[in-house]
Amino acid sequence: MKQVAELFQSLTDSQQVRCVRRYNLRKFCRSLNLPAVGVSFLYVDDLNWDYLHGLNRQLTHDKIWFRGGEYFPRSYWDNYFLGHDRRTEYIFLATSPRHHANEAAFFDRYFSGSLRSFGRDTVPSTGDSKALRPFFKNALIQDLIHFAHEKSGLASLGDFYMCLYFLTHLNQAPQNTVKDEICASILGQFPHFRSDVTRINTTLDTLERLNDLLWVFHKFEDQI
Repeated sequence: MKQVAELFQSLTDSQQVRCVRRYNLRKFCRSLNLPAVGVSFLYVDDLNWDYLHGLNRQLTHDKIWFRGGEYFPRSYWDNYFLGHDRRTEYIFLATSPRHHANEAAFFDRYFSGSLRSFGRDTVPSTGDSKALRPFFKNALIQDLIHFAHEKSGLASLGDFYMCLYFLTHLNQAPQNTVKDEICASILGQFPHFRSDVTRINTTLDTLERLNDLLWVFHKFEDQI
């Protein structure tokens, strides 16, 4: 089976893509007992129909779902709740560093330990990862509504968004971007949230836990 790294290497070697920055979220997802996911930024010189058609043809895989980065992470949860065993890989296409700059800054800041680069990697991080705070909050609310009937997986969905949202508030990324270290870093930087975060992580009832999580998101917006 052709691996993602091999595929990206071939795309840069053939100069079809100027450079690729890929973040493997395997350790992060494993800490949440969730399937692995990858996020990649492909920097190209031009985008046209023929190019996109050819690239789409090459990104066809029997074990991996390649999805546009703009769908992160909704289609990940679609596959999860449907029981698909393919890994999801999200791709952000950009012709300039300013394209998807906030997303690139987020992953570069908090998941740099899982970064692997291909090609002429000279792309600076020019965005603001804090700009993703409302996106993660709104995505959580929308996904809770969309997947409301999937009671058994909602706690994991909530933890996933909680970690991503917490990361945007950290001045420094934890040594390992996993749930326990993210929560520990949040408590170190914001000790007055200790009781709230502890309650979320120890509450067994899913609906009560999710209510506490939404309340914490609200408190962060009010106090920070």
